[in-house]
Amino acid sequence: MNMNMNDEQTYDLPTPEWVMVGPAEASTMLEANTHNRNLKSKHRQYADDMANGSWRWEICDPLRFSDCGVLLDGQNRLQAVILSGVTLPFLVVRGLPMTTQTVMDTGVGRKLGDVLKLQGEDHYNALATVVRLCWELGRGTGFINKGKASNSTLLAFLADNPDLRLYATNTQRRVADSCDLPQSIIAGFWWTLAKIDKEDADDFFTRLGQEAGHLESEPIFELRRTLSKYADAKKGGGERDRLWMMAVTVKAWNAYRDGRTVALYKWSPGGRNPEAFPVAR
Repeated sequence: MNMNMNDEQTYDLPTPEWVMVGPAEASTMLEANTHNRNLKSKHRQYADDMANGSWRWEICDPLRFSDCGVLLDGQNRLQAVILSGVTLPFLVVRGLPMTTQTVMDTGVGRKLGDVLKLQGEDHYNALATVVRLCWELGRGTGFINKGKASNSTLLAFLADNPDLRLYATNTQRRVADSCDLPQSIIAGFWWTLAKIDKEDADDFFTRLGQEAGHLESEPIFELRRTLSKYADAKKGGGERDRLWMMAVTVKAWNAYRDGRTVALYKWSPGGRNPEAFPVAR
């Protein structure tokens, strides 16, 4: 359809329609997926949301097709429909120029912290990190092959565990400022280890944030020293460093619970004899 705007430019408007899409329809649509980027792993997140009923179909982007029938946008959602086995409504737009594909998905995604801020949460960025970290631990991934979760999944996790908010406050920030351990790890582990023994977890992290009052070779003293040496040596960051810090924290916690002394904490996930991520007890 052509539309004349102020006699200046003529627009060829695409055709939109709502379509119920199930696995069969999704498979047919994907036959037109001949000019697209590689499939992303996020389709598994989408499938989880679709299967558990948290997929927000009314606000998702349209499935977009070119004027010659090529699928331009939507392959991950269509793969998710097949994986989930459900049928959902989708807005389908057809008749777009092929050139529109170059500017699709170039915006900034809404992060969990953004959503929590809009919901009026205090310490929303810290809370977002804690929620994600604790969700990973709850899946039993050992923080190494961690899963991916959508905002809907993480919000549901927070709804099921409202006490997470108590562990994303200035208390955890003060502990983090006193030792070489990020606030997110302190908060996430504090909540997680409190499930094992709240009194011990409170004592462990409160003392971890204190510079004085420790005995040499005592677990908390050695953890502080280990983290300090590691921070001085690495001067960096990244996922591997994060995993290492979490592993030695679990080792210190286990030693604290057992009443053992330790000279220096180590964790070696690579090499000929890779060490498994320690299990808190």
